[in-house]
Amino acid sequence: MIARFRFRMPFRMFVPASLGDGVPVESQSGDYKVRIYPPYRSMLPWDPETAEIAVLDAARLLDRDLTVVADPESLLNGEPCIECDAMQIDFVADDFDRRPGPREDPPTELASELLNNWISRLRLIAGTGWIPRIAAGPFTARMDYLHDDGSELDPDPDLYRRRQFGSGSFNAVALTPGLWAAVGNLPLSYEVSASEELFLDAQALAAQQVGPALVLAFTALETRMTMALDILARMHTVHPSVWEWVSNRRISTAELFISLPLAVAQRSLKEEARLWEGFQKLRKARNTFAHEGKAPVDAVEGARLVGLTREILDWIDGLLPPTAQRPRYDGSADQFQRVMLFATPMAVSDAGDPPADGGAQP
Repeated sequence: MIARFRFRMPFRMFVPASLGDGVPVESQSGDYKVRIYPPYRSMLPWDPETAEIAVLDAARLLDRDLTVVADPESLLNGEPCIECDAMQIDFVADDFDRRPGPREDPPTELASELLNNWISRLRLIAGTGWIPRIAAGPFTARMDYLHDDGSELDPDPDLYRRRQFGSGSFNAVALTPGLWAAVGNLPLSYEVSASEELFLDAQALAAQQVGPALVLAFTALETRMTMALDILARMHTVHPSVWEWVSNRRISTAELFISLPLAVAQRSLKEEARLWEGFQKLRKARNTFAHEGKAPVDAVEGARLVGLTREILDWIDGLLPPTAQRPRYDGSADQFQRVMLFATPMAVSDAGDPPADGGAQP
């Protein structure tokens, strides 16, 4: 039996027609034989978000568009290409547990991990770090249970023949008059500091790429503290030649956040027990990722450590005069409310409409 997953990809791929008809790459994952097929063009419009398609309807349009032909204006090594937006992964096993319930066989999480593994290898071999992986939660996908020859199973009221997954996400900011004015009050010549850029990039990556986010967050702290110490040394009249000698040494983490701040400002991060504990965890997680290539914490803990990074950056700012601190906007009093309806991932059959209560049917 085959469990066939089709995923909408988060980027476009130009694929020559000869590759599109090629054989899949086969491997083994636990009890499953896995086949990963070359990308193909689905029946989805190029921009489903603006095409007014219901989230779950998008999953129904993930079949291969058989009307699409290679574009003679798009050539790869002289061969016309098809612009593709979807990929297919087959799991092959003697049988699958198709009974209704929370358990998935095979797990959608496994299928998405295999797809992200393929994307990671593509990024490495092609040198295309800008290519995104599919998100951990929001993605459009469909899984069909089929006979070994790819034909459809007979209907059974007690067993699933199809699972569809549709979800969406977006980022938004509530722009109050106060926030508008605060942004406008910064001159056009204002340049965001390197440490803040690093932190904001870490914040953006934390949900999907924990390891790189931890590296950026820790680098933001090192960069900010180094800059702050230079300012503090001048404020406290440390002799320039002495400070130059100190700055040109190989400074350890303990010296950067304990000894040197004590020397020039009579403060150290170690005095703040909670922040120091979080800093140590962040440093250890960063080092593990840098040396082993795998983040030792999950996305939730990674987000918490990035949040602590903001607090430590603010602690460093507190050592400095107001003119050297980052601009602040206090939005704690702002309140934003909006009623929103979400389509959550659910399993449905290929006969009839989903139940009105958002549940599942076989």
